[in-house]
Amino acid sequence: MFKAVIFDMDGVLIDSEPHQLKLHEDYLKSKGIYLKPERLNLIVGGNPKLRWDSIKDAFQGKMKREEYEDDYAKYHNKDIEINYKDILNPGVVDILKWLKNESYKVALASSSGMNKIQMVLKQCGIEEYFEAVLSGEMFNNSKPDPEIYLTMVKKLKLEPKDCLVIEDSVYGITASKAAGIYTVALEENRFGFDQSIADEKITNLLELKKILKKDVRT
Repeated sequence: MFKAVIFDMDGVLIDSEPHQLKLHEDYLKSKGIYLKPERLNLIVGGNPKLRWDSIKDAFQGKMKREEYEDDYAKYHNKDIEINYKDILNPGVVDILKWLKNESYKVALASSSGMNKIQMVLKQCGIEEYFEAVLSGEMFNNSKPDPEIYLTMVKKLKLEPKDCLVIEDSVYGITASKAAGIYTVALEENRFGFDQSIADEKITNLLELKKILKKDVRT
């Protein structure tokens, strides 16, 4: 039986991806760069390195990654205030309470920085449910590299077969599958994500109950 559920954050716990995409789109337009939606969507779900790799050629060699990140931060005055509780996805608190009552280990593995992760958990009042948290900034290679998930499995003192991951982006699903973990995709149709390699797809986090109650692993 599954013993742990590992959550992604952006797109799974909070619906932050449209907000982040708009910030990047506005910044690029201020530089006279207009990307087609399918190109811009490559930013979604990626860590800073992947975001830069997706758009760097649009700068035609006029800017390096560090310069881009500094300039982007200045353009948006370091960060635009957002109340993460307002964009908490439906069913998050209920499923976390259920998992705790059912004695599952609950963890979080996100490509976002630790400061943002801690802010999200605090604002949404869900810190208490996570016994382990990892940030992509802790690794040389974050998602789609499986290291963050392999490290989390070890941190929980479990095996990949004991865990279930809930993801939404191509990067996250790829990382989880590469780690040998049963992967459930939270359906996302706005950014052209190919979620086909996930083991199952759900439209609401509360659907995890049915998956966890049956032995779905082969």
